[in-house]
Amino acid sequence: MKYKNIVIGIAVAIAIGTSTTPAHAGSELCPSSRVCIYVDENFIGLLGYRSAGGGLVNLSSGAINKMSSWENLTSTDASWYTEFSGVGDCRTMGAGLEKALVVTGYNDRMKSWRTDHGC
Repeated sequence: MKYKNIVIGIAVAIAIGTSTTPAHAGSELCPSSRVCIYVDENFIGLLGYRSAGGGLVNLSSGAINKMSSWENLTSTDASWYTEFSGVGDCRTMGAGLEKALVVTGYNDRMKSWRTDHGC
């Protein structure tokens, strides 16, 4: 019985760690009403931010393939892509949500993004 509880606890911790949660300005680095991306998980190392309504842009050479977490403090969905010019896999950054660590397989793969709609 003891081992069953440990396994259940680990499964719950994994599920919590991969969920998208309501944005609460995790690092206090993200300006209000902005979409922010971070170098490390848990909103560490502000990589950049944009206002809602911004069209598609490629990341600067210093930011390519470095994003590990994000916050969307706007009321508009945003999205990011694994390739330049909005090509590749698209991931939505839901309005009013944050992600402390992007899903395994997508960490450090961002090359372009937009703040005017989701995928």
